[in-house]
Amino acid sequence: MLLRRGSETPGSQPDHEGENPGRRELLPLPGGSPVFPESERETCSPSRWYSVPLENGRNLLVTWSEQRARKDASDRERLLARLRKKLQGKKTLPGKSLVTNRGTNKYLSLENANGQDRYILDEEKILRDSRWDGLHGVITDLPVESAAEAQDILAHYGSLWRIEESFRVNKHDLSIRPVYHWVPRRIEAHIALTYLAFALLRHLQHRVAVRQNAVMSARAIRTALLDVQSTLMKDEETGKLYRFPKAMSESARKIYRSLGLVRGLGNTEILSVRKYRNRKGIRSAGTDGDGTAGEGTGRN
Repeated sequence: MLLRRGSETPGSQPDHEGENPGRRELLPLPGGSPVFPESERETCSPSRWYSVPLENGRNLLVTWSEQRARKDASDRERLLARLRKKLQGKKTLPGKSLVTNRGTNKYLSLENANGQDRYILDEEKILRDSRWDGLHGVITDLPVESAAEAQDILAHYGSLWRIEESFRVNKHDLSIRPVYHWVPRRIEAHIALTYLAFALLRHLQHRVAVRQNAVMSARAIRTALLDVQSTLMKDEETGKLYRFPKAMSESARKIYRSLGLVRGLGNTEILSVRKYRNRKGIRSAGTDGDGTAGEGTGRN
């Protein structure tokens, strides 16, 4: 669970100094005194952390980083610039002219003048919001007693994007939805085949990363493999059928090398169309080591 900026959670306030021995405390918020040391301002990763025990065995882990603080300040200034442009030198803003879906309303206060509601820019709210710059909170049921445990929790939280990416791959790349079936066994078969394809995809991505030191998305893998094609041409004089493989892309070569497969690039005479369609044209690796075989003229 993420603790949002400006939210209040019971028990989330830092303990007083000395009440949590052995834990590294956050320094006062930016804008207070003292400020964060210069040695911490150059790092992009969280440089300060603090943990607070909550109810039901949960813990609140709060971190601060200079990079996040700069981004928060930049985002706020962009929103304030939009608000000031709407005000155009005025001190108040009619409610009907305010677009509230951009997060700008949290910097405004509502007042009623002459029976008409108007918004004014609230400097106190802006200052209060700036004190959250750089802070990031995560509520977890894991113990947070050391810097190593805090880093481990942050690493787990940082990998949550893989779950969302997995849903996206299943829905779009593998088309798990919509399901054009009505019989339960066919629906179950569709989902099972999709999940099997997803498992094979993840395994292939892992092998490519380990053996080729490359990161390939599901779309990149699909595009590379779809581009592995051959052209069949028939000699009108002799009636013979020949296969002319298309050159493989570098991405396709990496996939083949990671699986230990070789694809022949030599022109081949097709003696039997039936056997060619049922062929096992991919052989075990052991020639050039680049995912392709030599330019021989072997027959299938």
